[in-house]
Amino acid sequence: EGAREQLEGIWDEASRDRVAQGIQRAAGAELADEIWARVSGRLDDYADAWVEGHREACEATTIRAEQSAAVLDRRMACLHRARTALRVDVELLAALDEHTVLRAVELVDRLPMLDRCADVDALLAEVPLPDDPAAQAAIQSAHVRLAEAASLHRLGRYADALEAVRLVEAEAEPLGHGPLLAELAAQEGLTLEALGRYEQAQITLHRAVGQAVEQGSLGVAVGAIADWAFVLDERLSRSDEALLAAELGLRLARRVGQPSLEALALGRVASVLHTQGKWEESEAAYRETLALLEATEPVDVLRVAVVSNDLGAQLFERGQVDEALALHRRALEIREHELGSSHPYVGSSLTNLGNVHYARREHDEAQRYYERALALYARVYGPDHPLTTLTQGNYAALLMVRGELDRADPLLREVVRIKERTYGPDHPETANAYNNLARLEQERGNLDLAHEHLQRSLRSLSTSLGPDHPQLRTALQNLGSLAVELGRRDEAIGHFERALAVFPDAPPEDLADTKMALAKILWDDPSSRARARTLAEDAVLAYGQVESAHQELADAEAWLHTHPRAESE
Repeated sequence: EGAREQLEGIWDEASRDRVAQGIQRAAGAELADEIWARVSGRLDDYADAWVEGHREACEATTIRAEQSAAVLDRRMACLHRARTALRVDVELLAALDEHTVLRAVELVDRLPMLDRCADVDALLAEVPLPDDPAAQAAIQSAHVRLAEAASLHRLGRYADALEAVRLVEAEAEPLGHGPLLAELAAQEGLTLEALGRYEQAQITLHRAVGQAVEQGSLGVAVGAIADWAFVLDERLSRSDEALLAAELGLRLARRVGQPSLEALALGRVASVLHTQGKWEESEAAYRETLALLEATEPVDVLRVAVVSNDLGAQLFERGQVDEALALHRRALEIREHELGSSHPYVGSSLTNLGNVHYARREHDEAQRYYERALALYARVYGPDHPLTTLTQGNYAALLMVRGELDRADPLLREVVRIKERTYGPDHPETANAYNNLARLEQERGNLDLAHEHLQRSLRSLSTSLGPDHPQLRTALQNLGSLAVELGRRDEAIGHFERALAVFPDAPPEDLADTKMALAKILWDDPSSRARARTLAEDAVLAYGQVESAHQELADAEAWLHTHPRAESE
């Protein structure tokens, strides 16, 4: 039977028609053509590559006699798994609904990479199937159902995916085939994270890592470690453990020698370093990750978008808004081109572009991006999803700046409620929500209530990140400003001094704000005026590095002019 014939009933004219009709039914006239063009083109390319891979494997053994029959068996088993994944995805694509259709392109993009089926060293390193034909059939059946669970996950059907993978695990356990059990645990952990069951997820992913390493399935191990480190870092605020895990993943990836795996592992290291406030190390790791991705053929442009997005977010936090803007625009352009304008990943880029324009005081532009992101997230995820609430909180902050406090109020309170339920009381996301709520109460003149919210935010950050983490700076800065307003001079000085101590390398504008505020309050003490002048001079230099801080620079220079040094200095 020829290679093309083996795809009959999987990807042929009849299956094309079923998928086209499924997309049309689920997406409607407005989006169907855009999604179908991307999906059908990718499936055509994948089918052609599968046929070519099958032909080349056969010729390497039967015509050129370059590879043994045992190698051919391994290559064919790999191609069989890829064909199974293709069949599963085509069946799911024909049965999409209005929510899952938005993930159709992503589903197809994550089909198994076919170049692995030509990697003889990697294939021979795999644990072979048992000799018993019945056991072989059972393992192959389990791989089919694992592919179904993975595809359900990629479509966002997380509860269905978890149920599916656990059913397979229960039946696969007696088979004792280690590589299969490792893959199942890795998929279960990934899905538990998506369902918000973070502690269970990290335990399961840890188990997957151990099983994969024990079996020599290093590619599976690297992927599971990346997911495990993500949960430890982003979900459980255990960044020290996350860094150890991520660095282990990088060492394993370099041992495997696949640039795509190394980029995955290095990107996770960069992300954890970012969390820990190790800005220069994180930036270097992100840039190295981008270089790896761009040098690997074919270029995984969606991964390029992810890393561009992450590097842009890090540079934005450091005040490098121009390069951050360029990186976020690049990520948005890739995602819209590859996934379509309604894909959830587009929402992340829209939110980040809103943040950059907000920082540049381009409020109309920021509002347009936030509103586009909110509409997309509400349609795809619903109002309670963390990504929806993240953007909602940023949008509410913009409304506060524009003086629309009554519109911002219900949005901020809803964000606090959802983040407490999702992350618990001691998490940076929850702390940020209380920080924004404090700003609202301060604007309304409810200073004691604002102080209560800020203290809660600071306690949450200190508990989750440690008392000296750079992310405490914002809460400390805001507590200092509030203490000034409340007339608590010593308390204000303490907060400003601590803000400078925990984050001495903060973005220039943030540093300038803190130094200027501290200078003004120190000036009241004649013995501190020399230091006050020095702080204000530092602030002028820092404001001068920020293109959008013209007014702040002018105000700082005016303050220096009216507060001269004593003649004896």
